[in-house]
Amino acid sequence: MGNKKRGSRRFQHGSLCESPDGKRWIVKYYYAPDKQTTKTLGSKTQISRRQAEMMREELVRPLNQSPFRSLAEETFEAFVEDVFLPMKQESGEWRQNTGKESSREISGC
Repeated sequence: MGNKKRGSRRFQHGSLCESPDGKRWIVKYYYAPDKQTTKTLGSKTQISRRQAEMMREELVRPLNQSPFRSLAEETFEAFVEDVFLPMKQESGEWRQNTGKESSREISGC
């Protein structure tokens, strides 16, 4: 009962750590639900902690961006045309004729 999956993604910072031998900076983060990975950033003698933190931020930034949060002026029409219709056609739920007809009906043209 306590093993429920969460439906929403969380914002993440990643975890900046030293490698087990203490010689390198590493970042641990999740690239998908329950899919953790570790990336080596480089040697501690060549990269300062602040530089490693900046590299970590750049690494997880794309993971935290969502197509639904991209623009404040995002409209429902843009969502339907750019996300919903392509998703339905690519997933194979709609055949080509169904996609064309549904697109025409939804857009009102």
